[in-house]
Amino acid sequence: MFSVIGGLIGIEQLYARQFPSEHVEQNVSFARQLIAPLLDAPLAASTGLLAVLVGFAAAYFLYAKAAKDPLPGNAGGLCARHAGPLLL
Repeated sequence: MFSVIGGLIGIEQLYARQFPSEHVEQNVSFARQLIAPLLDAPLAASTGLLAVLVGFAAAYFLYAKAAKDPLPGNAGGLCARHAGPLLL
């Protein structure tokens, strides 16, 4: 949540006030800031988006036709309900 707020505020402008640099500040549009990761580091951005898609697909196939939560039965050690007092 705070990262979204920081992105909307423009955290770079806040850092520029505290840590000034010698380069000229540019006014960049919101659209340019939105696609900047894809332009500056396309492999990292594409890999992150692929990981999100794989996670959504895995969740869909795991939960789409389940009557109850299948995760505690299949991977009980990962669920906080069954993990014991250390993870609670």
